[in-house]
Order: sequence, then C-alpha cells, then structure tokens
Amino acid sequence: MRTAIYVYETSELSIHTSEAGLELEAMDDASRKLVPAKNPLTLPRGVYQVRSSGWITVSVESKIAVDIVTGNDQDEVPTPRPKLMPDPRDIAATELFKRKLEAFFSKAKAAND
Repeated sequence: MRTAIYVYETSELSIHTSEAGLELEAMDDASRKLVPAKNPLTLPRGVYQVRSSGWITVSVESKIAVDIVTGNDQDEVPTPRPKLMPDPRDIAATELFKRKLEAFFSKAKAAND
C-alpha cells in the first residue's frame, strides 16, 4: 500500500501506524523512521510517501495545506494540485518535476515488487 502525502505549505500532521519498520520517504529530503504509534511531524512543502502492508492513518490540521492519497503500489502516480508544481509556462521545469515524481513513486513500486 502506498500513501502519498502532498504538503503545499509547512504543516503539522500525525501518522499513526501499528507496523514496525516504516519510513516517511521524501522526494527531495531524507527519510524519517516511523514508530508503531502516533508520529507527530512538522513537514515542509514537498512530496512524501509511506509504503506499508496495511492501512495507516494520517491526521492533519489543514486540509487546504495537505492532500493524502492512498492506493496500492500498482496505481498510477497520484497528481498533486497545481500549486505544488512549477509554473506551467516553464515547460522544462514542469517536465522535470513530472519525471522526478514518476521516479520517486516508481522506486517505491519496484521495492515492493
């Protein structure tokens, strides 16, 4: 199972899991270990994911600042809202972001295959 977390502005959230050995992976930052309990976090703007065997719960104060998309690892890459992506007039930056996003989620998909 993959839980994608898109953070549009620095936000406080909690990830609750009963599984050991999970990590919050960041597209442009270091991963963070999660413990089998409630994990309170402050995350800067960015793209994150947690790969797990079962469901996890993500609680967030602002639904405007964070999107959470859960699916299995074979699902298509979830698309973030435009405000997380580069200016669409900058075609090169937009394409680079899309490739980075695809590679980020594909890496996780390959790890679970």
